[in-house]
Amino acid sequence: MLFENDKIFSIFKKNNKLLHSDNFIGNLNEILKVNNFSLSDLDNVYFISGSGGWTGYRVSISFLTAMSILSKVKFFSIDSLSFQKGKIKNCLSVIKNNSRNYLLNHYENDVLIFTDNFLNLEQINAFNRKNLPIFVDLNNIDFVENFFFLKNKFNEFEI
Repeated sequence: MLFENDKIFSIFKKNNKLLHSDNFIGNLNEILKVNNFSLSDLDNVYFISGSGGWTGYRVSISFLTAMSILSKVKFFSIDSLSFQKGKIKNCLSVIKNNSRNYLLNHYENDVLIFTDNFLNLEQINAFNRKNLPIFVDLNNIDFVENFFFLKNKFNEFEI
């Protein structure tokens, strides 16, 4: 998404959200090109960091490091489980950690009360005695709505 003063210029969506390490540079170049922007026009870059596979995180950090050398852009990040829950105050936010296990954050009244990183889906469903909504692997969330709701909760990321 490319925006200025909360006005959205362009949104670039892909169905393979979990392959961001493969898509990041190409998507960024495409969205800049379509809107006649260059990297030097950017003031801030917001990104979702971790959990799950760390390959995407390492690729993103490598690119952001190079970008920080070439520009004066500031970087802001938020963890994927917090981003995924968005404005939902009571829920389970779950991201696949490896081939069988998931990382789970349990929120009540917008407070993280429990986290675990070696649960399978059967264990997560058994854990969910309160029948809280479960958000899994960034599916069925509104990225734009969550971003603007959480924008002030992103932390500046020093490279």
